Amino acid sequence: MLREQAQQSRAASGGMSKSRVEAFSDGVFGFAITLLVVTIAEPSNYARLAHQLAERWPAADETGHSEAPREDADDKTAEAPA
Repeated sequence: MLREQAQQSRAASGGMSKSRVEAFSDGVFGFAITLLVVTIAEPSNYARLAHQLAERWPAADETGHSEAPREDADDKTAEAPA
């Protein structure tokens, strides 16, 4: 009897609720990301880890600014000191 009432309730509401679908999709994405993280290989040589990270880090010029432009860079370059 409860199963019949649940089916009637779902049919009346148009299927699963939005929050249930969102919760399910969150769970699927969480599980997929977990599998991706688990497959990341462990470094074989920790002694060179810092050096390898430094090689892959965005380069900075002598002023300490990275090569990637910032969103607010136009605001600061527009004002020239007097």
